[in-house]
Formats: sequence, C-alpha cells, structure tokens
Amino acid sequence: MQNLAKKCFQMFIFKAPPSNVTRMMTASLSFKTQYWDPTENMDRRTDKYLIVGLGNHDLPNTRHSVGMQVVDKIAAQLDASWQKMKACSGFVAVADLDEVQIIMLKPKMPMNVNGTSVSKTAQLYNIQTENVYLLHDDIDKKLGQVVVKEGGSANGHNGVRSVINSLGSDNILRIKIGIDRPTCKDEVADYVLSKFPAEEQTVIDNAVMDCLMKIAQHMSKKAGHKISEILCKDFPEAKEK
Repeated sequence: MQNLAKKCFQMFIFKAPPSNVTRMMTASLSFKTQYWDPTENMDRRTDKYLIVGLGNHDLPNTRHSVGMQVVDKIAAQLDASWQKMKACSGFVAVADLDEVQIIMLKPKMPMNVNGTSVSKTAQLYNIQTENVYLLHDDIDKKLGQVVVKEGGSANGHNGVRSVINSLGSDNILRIKIGIDRPTCKDEVADYVLSKFPAEEQTVIDNAVMDCLMKIAQHMSKKAGHKISEILCKDFPEAKEK
C-alpha cells in the first residue's frame, strides 16, 4: 500500500508540467492573500466617512492649522490613535463603529497641494466625495464662528481648492472656522501662520466643540444616532438636537 501511494505521488510530481504546478501554487497563495486582505474587509462596511483637518503639520496650533485642532479632538473622542501612512501622504486615525468606519486625516503635504493627500486617502478607503468632511480656517469669518457649507467654490482658500481639484468634485461638506482678519492687508501671510494668543485660543477651544457637535449632528442623520452619542459623549445637549 505504501509503495502504491509513493508511486502515485511520483507520477503526480513528475508527470505534471512545472508550469502547471507553479500556477497551482500561485493560485493558492493568491487566494490566501485576498482572503486576509484588510482592505477587502474594510470595503464591506456600510458607511465610511473621511474627516480631514487642513493645515500645515509642521506648524500646529496656528490659525491656518485650526482644522487639525478639530480633527485631533475627534480622534481623541473616538479613542483613535494617529499613524503615519506613506500611502496617504499624511497621518491617519481610524475608528470602527459597528457598520460605520470613520477615517481621520491630517495631510503631511503643504497646504496648497494637500488635495493629493485627501484624494489618495479617499481612494485607498473607497470613500465617496459626499462622505468627505473638510475642516479649515476662514479668514473672512469672525474668530470662533463656525459655518457649515455643502459644496461650492473654494472662496480663495488654496487648500480647499487643492482638495476640490484633486477629488474632481466640490460635493464635500466644509466646516469653516473663523480666524478673523488682520487690520493690515500686508500682514495676512504672517497672520495665518501665527499662533493664537491665550485669550483667542479659549475662543477657538469653544469653536472646536461647536465643530464636533455639527459634524455629529450631520453624520447622525446619515449613519444613525450612535455616532452622535459617541462623538458628543461629553456634550449631552448636542445629542438631543
């Protein structure tokens, strides 16, 4: 019996062309790779959202990077940790909530070209443009004012323009945080790259909470109230709206 089994095994090995064996092994390995691919599992989720905080990653806490302050707070609320991802040209944090996945992004690229980072991330996680939330500063709004805008032009904001051009669509939700305008027009460049004084940072901290509530309220209409409860767990008044 053992000799017969050995002979059958030898017949299989030596009569099968090497190319066929190679193809069989490759197919087997390909199947395993696809089965364990985390991106494939990720794509099965019903709802996925991308929340982007615009800014200059090497100039945190400045007026131009106020969007990053907001997305940092959201990541903290969701207990999500930041990871540097070369494929996204930025820092990414991911939170899985049942059938909903929230991806947060802080582009590592300069503000004027960070749309590439946003489009890379949206493509990697297979996120529709209408599920992209863009947080950014607005020099034409008073300090701390939060305005929600769906679609439309960049209104002179180079970072927003880069995102719209890279995504090929302006069908994104924008949450604008007012940083006020300097009295002298010539001071704009230095002004947006300066940090908030202590008294202004207090106003911005309140604006960050306002952004959080607005995102939660908007997202809960799309994905259910659980997201609102988690994002606003420290702000019960927001859950009731």
